[in-house]
Amino acid sequence: MKKNNYILPVINLMIKPVQYIFFVSLLLYSSVLTAQQTDWSEPQKVKDKIIYSEVIGANNGNYYIIRYNKKSKQQFIIEKYDKTLRLAKKLEFEVAKNISVEKILLLHGKIFIFSVTYNSELKKTQLFVNVFNDNFTAIIKDQTLIASDFKYSNRKNFYISKDMINNRILIVYPENTKNNSILYKLSILNTDLQKLYSNSFVIDTEKNYQIDQYQLIDSTIAIVYKTYKGNSDDPTNERFYLIDFDLMRNKQTQYKFADDTIFFNNLLIKYDIPNRTLICSGYFSYLGSENNAGIAYLKLFKNTDSAIYRSIRFPDELKNSILGKNNKKEKINSYYPKGIIVRDDGGFLFIGEYYKVQKEVYTNYSSTSNMYDVKYYYNYGNAMLLSIDPNGKIDWQKVIRKDQVSMSDDGAFSSLSVATTDIKVALLYNDISRTRTNLIFNAVEPNNTINNYIIVNGNSFNGSLIPKLSKQVGANEIIVPGFENKKGFLFLRIKI
Repeated sequence: MKKNNYILPVINLMIKPVQYIFFVSLLLYSSVLTAQQTDWSEPQKVKDKIIYSEVIGANNGNYYIIRYNKKSKQQFIIEKYDKTLRLAKKLEFEVAKNISVEKILLLHGKIFIFSVTYNSELKKTQLFVNVFNDNFTAIIKDQTLIASDFKYSNRKNFYISKDMINNRILIVYPENTKNNSILYKLSILNTDLQKLYSNSFVIDTEKNYQIDQYQLIDSTIAIVYKTYKGNSDDPTNERFYLIDFDLMRNKQTQYKFADDTIFFNNLLIKYDIPNRTLICSGYFSYLGSENNAGIAYLKLFKNTDSAIYRSIRFPDELKNSILGKNNKKEKINSYYPKGIIVRDDGGFLFIGEYYKVQKEVYTNYSSTSNMYDVKYYYNYGNAMLLSIDPNGKIDWQKVIRKDQVSMSDDGAFSSLSVATTDIKVALLYNDISRTRTNLIFNAVEPNNTINNYIIVNGNSFNGSLIPKLSKQVGANEIIVPGFENKKGFLFLRIKI
């Protein structure tokens, strides 16, 4: 099989300025998988149902974690751990009922806490920010950044992300509604909150809509949104759109995915920095069928201001690997895109995962009124890997088998994260098929064979890790949050 190299990430621009970042925020990076060193953080007791967590990054050898609950008055803890993984400092705060924390970022040695509230006197939805240095000293307090005419609702209003390469912040938000359309605006800020760029776009509101992805990298802003009628869970009702902002040419272009014959269940975007190419890809199906027929992708070549669109049907070899050679009835379905990894030759590796939620309604006879109860089963299954060459042909395909089924927990400990080096790709996930859960690395080696590594043996760890919330925080470090029974929250540092 053909060997491929993959574009490496930017981790520390001061040390390695020629490397490039290539994963979305929930994806991982790794190096040689045969000599992993693991270390555990100092456990922290859980109180007030502060059970949710997010790794926001590392700075100067310290690691930063957010922990929070979902009470009406939300409580947050931002924790700083030193290089020995002991808790060095923490910042605790509570959010009033009329305020929502939209995003917390660690960027260029600063912590940005973006929050939203509706000002009934001004009749404006306001986005304000508090900024702290990496030692939790306040730099900016309650500075209003944006006042929008769009009334605050349960829908997420402000979409905020960071560009680690150039230390910039992207904010996308609705400004107002007029003539069955919503005017969206976007701004790019530096870490001193100075505005560097602004633009706008319009979404038709005759249909329901949802912004799915937004990314700022290099000289490109890419936004994916979908529209749908009726049930948003029915993928045949959905239509996806990509808006591309080329900052160098000051040009805005919109692309529609799907037509009268095909539809998509989701799309991912990835920017190939060395080749200055934007890739947007996902599984497609034919109308009248919910089965996945293959993958399709759009490539925007920034250097030549051109684009190509390709659709690739699943080869028989892949179908047989997933369904079995003699299975003529079953079809491939319920696969969703999980990651895009850029190859150095202009091709890319597409990774998908089986995901399905099943609902069970039953009568609770223990209830005096024989009430109906509902159970939800979360199924995360096999991972599918397709390596696509620059001409749109499949170089190779792989199926990594896993079976993760849980009940009424939103699949918190299931699913996977993707890791890569310049020659290897790995998947990090929990094997929950045993009495004790093992943390697994499945590595696709340079010759495209798959090797299996156990990072954490469940017989020696009395707790649960959450690999889908893992984050790379250094050139060879991955942080995996989790819980240890009776001790509380902790995380695992993997050095590769």
